[in-house]
Amino acid sequence: MWKLYSTNVSNALAIQTTYQQLYEALDKDPSIKIGKVKYIDFSKRFSSVNGSFWYKRKSFEHEREVRAIITGYQANNGGIEKAVNLEKLISAVYVSPYAPKWFDDVVRDLMQKYGLNKPLYCSEMLKAPFY
Repeated sequence: MWKLYSTNVSNALAIQTTYQQLYEALDKDPSIKIGKVKYIDFSKRFSSVNGSFWYKRKSFEHEREVRAIITGYQANNGGIEKAVNLEKLISAVYVSPYAPKWFDDVVRDLMQKYGLNKPLYCSEMLKAPFY
């Protein structure tokens, strides 16, 4: 999935979080609806216009996506800014297995500079499995 979600996998990272952490990181704001995306066959099931935020094609089921949708706001073309508590949001940070050592060092330094005291892992996806 590194290649699927990053245009430059040598400079990519991922964060680990949970539904509960996302809810708390957004200050339990009642104007934000958080939910799991449902993956359906659109040729067999109808999704309303508002429901389209919560449904995706079955072929994306591997993503297991959760979305946070702000309601009751009028967005402009730039979107809506919302403060997020990163300390509450992030469980861990993962660096792409394609990243050079310097990128890992930069991420580590930035986490330290901004006081993000979370585990930092280098993905082991490319390591040979132990048989």
